[in-house]
Amino acid sequence: MEEEKKNKIFKFNKKIIITLAIIIALAILIAIAVFIGNSNKKEAKSLHELIYNSQDNEGEYAKIDLAYVPYNFAIEDEKLQYYFAIDKEGYMYIVRLTNDTYNKLQQLQEEKQSEFSYELKGYVFEMPEELRKIAIESYNEISEKTLLTDENLEEYIGSVYLDETMTPGISYKTVIVIIVTVLGLFGVAVLIIIVTHKIRTKENKEREENANKGEIKENKKRKEKINKEVIKEKIKKKFIKKEKVDKKKNEE
Repeated sequence: MEEEKKNKIFKFNKKIIITLAIIIALAILIAIAVFIGNSNKKEAKSLHELIYNSQDNEGEYAKIDLAYVPYNFAIEDEKLQYYFAIDKEGYMYIVRLTNDTYNKLQQLQEEKQSEFSYELKGYVFEMPEELRKIAIESYNEISEKTLLTDENLEEYIGSVYLDETMTPGISYKTVIVIIVTVLGLFGVAVLIIIVTHKIRTKENKEREENANKGEIKENKKRKEKINKEVIKEKIKKKFIKKEKVDKKKNEE
């Protein structure tokens, strides 16, 4: 009996763990899907306007209306490279593109020639020190003059770059929303499981009580039947005994 109770408790706990694990996984997937969906639905702002209005904060979703195919000046790896990009108004930026995008831009220029244009979208990131140095050196090599310095870099190019290959990290607000969502679902799941368990326990108890009542009733009937048979037998014996006594008296 004790072993049976332990097995029931173990099965119950196992169900709780599996259910909660599924709910937490679903909550995280939903939160990530919502976050990505919201990111994709953002309207891209002009990077020039963001820089001009000092709103070029890291994580902003921005765009550049390219007038030329960007010029490659730094290679991070085989798939990711940095470029100088110029928009239709002649402003220069630094962008990070994939090889696929760059190849697409080259093909587009061959097809459209002087009518080339392309709206490049991505997220704004602060330019690291190493990238600043490489950008200054490369720009001056192309110009064959020392035109760009660390002091005037922000004036000519800005202090940020546009990256089409990455999305910014999840903000603390999003993290809080995810945590609250998960905890909320966790609480609801626990409540549902506890209530369900109590209902089932009550039902099982009622079933056991009904089964016990039925068993008691059956035992009572059985005993009554046995008692009835015993009484009948005793009456029968008593009647036979009386008959013998009466017969004996009559013979005398």
